[in-house]
Amino acid sequence: MYHLTASKRQLGRTNSLKSGRIVSLEEAVRLTGHGCFHVRLLLVSGCLVMAGVLETVVVGYLLPSATLELGMSDQDKGLLAAASYAGIVLSSHTWGLVADTQGRKRALLWATLLDVVASLLSSIAPNFEVLLGLRFCCGLFTSAPAALTFAYLGEFHTPATRSRSIIWIGAFPSVGLILLPGVAWAVLPQCWGWDLGFVSFGPWRLLLVLCALLSLMSALMLWLLVPESPKFLANREPERALAVLRRMYALNKGGSGDLYPVDGLIGAPGTKPTVSTVELGDSKPTATASSLGVGGTLRLIWAQTAPLFKPPFLLHSTLVCIIQFGNLASANGLQIWLPDIFNKLAQFEKEYPSRTATICAAQDAIGSSGQAPDPAHPFCAPVNEAMFRNNLIIGAVSLAMPLLCGLIVNKVGKRNLLGECPGLSCYTGRRPRPYLAEWSYSDCE
Repeated sequence: MYHLTASKRQLGRTNSLKSGRIVSLEEAVRLTGHGCFHVRLLLVSGCLVMAGVLETVVVGYLLPSATLELGMSDQDKGLLAAASYAGIVLSSHTWGLVADTQGRKRALLWATLLDVVASLLSSIAPNFEVLLGLRFCCGLFTSAPAALTFAYLGEFHTPATRSRSIIWIGAFPSVGLILLPGVAWAVLPQCWGWDLGFVSFGPWRLLLVLCALLSLMSALMLWLLVPESPKFLANREPERALAVLRRMYALNKGGSGDLYPVDGLIGAPGTKPTVSTVELGDSKPTATASSLGVGGTLRLIWAQTAPLFKPPFLLHSTLVCIIQFGNLASANGLQIWLPDIFNKLAQFEKEYPSRTATICAAQDAIGSSGQAPDPAHPFCAPVNEAMFRNNLIIGAVSLAMPLLCGLIVNKVGKRNLLGECPGLSCYTGRRPRPYLAEWSYSDCE
């Protein structure tokens, strides 16, 4: 009797699977629901973005103490601050190609692990030139988690939830801008050091190691907790794509993946052609870069890039580039210099209490190195607590904007929100309230 009942149960499950639907990928994602899996995905994606942003911003906290040890001039400091961004600009397109041919998760995983290696090596850089080169390498690898993560996250969502989730990722860099000055406040003022023979390992080098550990933790979370994008797998390995969708369904619904009511995806190899399949166009998998050779890979890059700068996409591509340039120049470009600026202003107020503290006056009076080091304690960083306190305030204030925008984006509209945030930042930037300017720009990235 038991065997008969079990057989009927198995037969019913088989019939249920046979009656499943063949639907578009977007409909298949919608049927997985929205719940625990997407919370996990948001956490992993947010940590990846936060680690990528902190790898660039952390340079600002190193400048006061690293300047003394490595003998950097103001020009050297500018080069060091720009090195990571130069790497991001040069490698972003390459990582996009890797993601399209090798997979989003694989590209993110390898880029993050390579960033960990470069960051750890930069913590033991013996001179400015080596440090500059390694921070440039960090930028080469950071561009993937800092940008590709948004596309990766979006491919697990439907249009109804995609915009809100992508905006909420913006809260994680703001959390990082709270954690980083907090950790730096605990590490940089310490007076200790280890002589490794070829380099003196002090607190500012430890801070680089801690940032590398955050990237390593993010890579482990990516590897263990979330799968490859179903959109990438759909036309290459449809069975794996369905397995990912069943996993999403099981985690979101709290049941078995066998109950997922989809048997196939429109346009996947082996499915019956339909009108929707024809509308999707060619469903053949994209060739991998390794199968094309160098010449074929370059032709593939050109084939994927050229349409972006031709009608009908030319206007939209130009506008997006201009908007992103303005957003990142105003937010990240200023953010990386704030620790050094606040440190010099605080030192200027301490040494010249009767004079008005301005950035130019502090720069002229304090110079490139900030306060002079104590010969008796060469490992003591020349930092003032105002550098950490003010950046903590900025991070805390900027955290509110992504959370607010995530709640109102569907009502206000993405285009309206994108126009209002820079407008508000421009207005507040003309007033002596820099915290508000950072707050209003925090979500535009």
